[in-house]
Amino acid sequence: MGRFSAWAQDRAEKTFLGQEEELPYLVDNSEIPSTQSKGLRFRLSQNLDDKDYTRRPAPFGSVVRGTLSDDGKWLKVKKRWLPISVNGKCVLVRVWWDGITPEELVSEDENIDEFAKEKRRWSSVEVPPATRPVDPGRGAIYEVVADRVCIRAAPGLQARLCGTRTKGQNVECFDWDATRCWRRALYGRTLAEGWVMLDHPEHGPLARPAGVPFSVRPLEPLVAAAREGSLEDLRRFVAEDVQAG
Repeated sequence: MGRFSAWAQDRAEKTFLGQEEELPYLVDNSEIPSTQSKGLRFRLSQNLDDKDYTRRPAPFGSVVRGTLSDDGKWLKVKKRWLPISVNGKCVLVRVWWDGITPEELVSEDENIDEFAKEKRRWSSVEVPPATRPVDPGRGAIYEVVADRVCIRAAPGLQARLCGTRTKGQNVECFDWDATRCWRRALYGRTLAEGWVMLDHPEHGPLARPAGVPFSVRPLEPLVAAAREGSLEDLRRFVAEDVQAG
């Protein structure tokens, strides 16, 4: 039986048994003020004050799986609960990818070792050295055109998640990575530094230059460099294309 057939059969069985499908959610702190907390505390019930201090919090940047409450305000993860928002700020975001579940993070020692492996995988993505000053006001303003964009610690889908930006929000872009698919960026109120992907291979455009007519076609780095007046990027791209040709 193929993977899709197995998935379809499993989903049909759950539907027949009246079981709700568990969906992946990103534990996201991009909308909340700077805090020393490294994760979102589980609750024993649908009450923000009913915190479970016997378990480790779900780390920010991790992906949890659970089922939504009827009012859509809570996510049930096995026998515990996580709030969708805290003080009006969204802390759980529906995503299309999977990750380590909170039970794997907080239950058995061997599963904690799996989280350590996950962190090593994050750190295996190298951060390119800066080729120009990353100073606010000296970069190119890009607007998020997808519903939500992930900001990562390095240019790669396997890199650690630092935060997110939602549709209509801006990031200030600087360097390009070697693939010309990612840009170093400053984002948020604190102007934190990370990397943003401009076009996703499956989901299409993620961010586009602010004030420029939108195009669904993948962004052309050479055109973007010319529009930004970046002689350094133009020289680099032309030299690389000549070598490749």
